Amino acid sequence: MNRVLSSSRLPRRVAAALAALEPLLLLLLAPLFLFPPTWIHLLAPLLLLPWFGRVLAYGRLTYRSLLNAPTFLILLLGILAYTVSVDRAVSHPILWGIVFQTALFFVVLNLLDTTQRLRRAYWLLLAMPPAVALFALFGVDWSLVRLL
Repeated sequence: MNRVLSSSRLPRRVAAALAALEPLLLLLLAPLFLFPPTWIHLLAPLLLLPWFGRVLAYGRLTYRSLLNAPTFLILLLGILAYTVSVDRAVSHPILWGIVFQTALFFVVLNLLDTTQRLRRAYWLLLAMPPAVALFALFGVDWSLVRLL
């Protein structure tokens, strides 16, 4: 009896592991979505794998948020704008940027599921502007005459 129960839980565990890989998958695919090659549409279905894993493991596609519908609407409008575009070479990177931003929104939404993670994200977002300012201070070539 226990063997039957444990074997029925295995697909759910595999699906949960697949859903947990979503941030890593998006991080690995980010350069391709920011500077998309012409064959990027072959890799786009990889973004859907964690979603299917989440549905199988937890019974939900994503957490409910007030921004889910507008985010999907922006994605649909981006696809519509790409289909009627006159110059698809210019629209191609913009479309995949919208796809990447949509995927990033849902990764962040699904990662911030506990109060502890939300608190960590709060402190990280609070620390980022001073970190960027410090990086800018040390990254500027102060010897340029035009700068002074």
